[in-house]
Amino acid sequence: MFAQLGLIAAYPWPELARRARLGRRAASFVAALVLLALLGTGDARTDVAAHALGFSCGWIVGLALRRVRRGTPGADRIAGIVAAVTLCGAWTAAVLTRIH
Repeated sequence: MFAQLGLIAAYPWPELARRARLGRRAASFVAALVLLALLGTGDARTDVAAHALGFSCGWIVGLALRRVRRGTPGADRIAGIVAAVTLCGAWTAAVLTRIH
């Protein structure tokens, strides 16, 4: 979930970076950080480091995807594969962690 949040935070930057002020460019990232702070923290048993690392990994992938041209079938396919792999990987890790 937090990797997807990081992905969403990084993905809109190329379009906004060319023609917007710093506040507008950073709005998606700041909003994602606020959601990370609200949803990624909790009681003493919450693994805050895992949530922050998931967000960071998603943000890095989002930065890499910025280079892919949007609206093309290839870009949509890559984004779909990244989303599916991230979701499946997260669920697999959660189930395997729970089993052991």
